[in-house]
Amino acid sequence: MMDNKLHLAPTSKHLHNVLDVGTGTGIWAMDFADEHPSAKNSSLTTPEQIGRSDRSSTTFTAASFTVLLRNTVSFNKPMSTAPIFAAGRPQLIIDSSESCLKPGGWFEMQELAFPVQCDDNSLPKDSALLEWSTLMLDATTRIGQALNNPNNYEQWMKDAGFTNVQTVLYRWPGSPWPKKREDKELGLWVMMNLLDGLHGFTMALATRVLGWTVEQVERLLVDVRKDVQSKKIHTYWVIYDVYGQKPL
Repeated sequence: MMDNKLHLAPTSKHLHNVLDVGTGTGIWAMDFADEHPSAKNSSLTTPEQIGRSDRSSTTFTAASFTVLLRNTVSFNKPMSTAPIFAAGRPQLIIDSSESCLKPGGWFEMQELAFPVQCDDNSLPKDSALLEWSTLMLDATTRIGQALNNPNNYEQWMKDAGFTNVQTVLYRWPGSPWPKKREDKELGLWVMMNLLDGLHGFTMALATRVLGWTVEQVERLLVDVRKDVQSKKIHTYWVIYDVYGQKPL
């Protein structure tokens, strides 16, 4: 997915405290713990994930990011591996991370950005998938959590005082349409991840923010699912990896 790396920031091999924000299932945190056995890993997750880690160095916590920072030690590396839309305001997270880092510590954000992309005109302009992508970006922009915010992360990190800020972009296929085996497998994972959260994510934003009815949303999603699974439509998502260092 990312050159077979868990992170891109050039951190020290000997880390002491690492925070993963929006850890989801916790697989990233546990893989990181395997690579850095000396590090103490704290992960923000949902209540149902608490207690699932079999790594003694990894602790899962159901709490807001700001609450955890007020009650924690300084970190070598806070890390965000899930959509910041779910975690809260990204600028607040960036500013808070800078304040809790040890001098020389690194902060890194990995996130998918809207809208959906297509370079070969295989995504019709009147397609349900393109309509859905536009609607989701509109809804999140209205509530101040725009899904194209990753484009701002580099500047926001610089504004917060980070140095050596770098942005690396990846293109993840939206379905298993590529011919190359590795890209096809990645596209399958991206597609399944989108389909898994499509209904809940869309229903909340469309009904609460855009004023759609449940029936309108359901009708749209029938065609969105068809587009997402079509190998004739060659979509991809831009993934941002942005990292920076707290000055020494």
